[in-house]
Amino acid sequence: MLREAGQAGVSKETLLFEKRWSQAAARIWELEQQGFQIAHTQREGETYVRYVLESEPLALKPIAGSDWYERGHGPRPATERDTCDLPLFSGGEGL
Repeated sequence: MLREAGQAGVSKETLLFEKRWSQAAARIWELEQQGFQIAHTQREGETYVRYVLESEPLALKPIAGSDWYERGHGPRPATERDTCDLPLFSGGEGL
């Protein structure tokens, strides 16, 4: 959407109410962490911030600590699901 919008940008209002993306700011932050340059502008008469893509990285950077659980607690513990052989899971023996 940011690419298509060009210099007009995309309003957070559009993302929230038309697209129903309640985590739009988090997704913008993730893009920025990957190397995208995105301007956050407030235009006169508009209530919501507008995101404008200024540049894209040649190669995406990994998002450091993108797993909220691992940021706070370290690696996730193994569970029965990790070793289950049901169709939705891969691994060792079944439950």
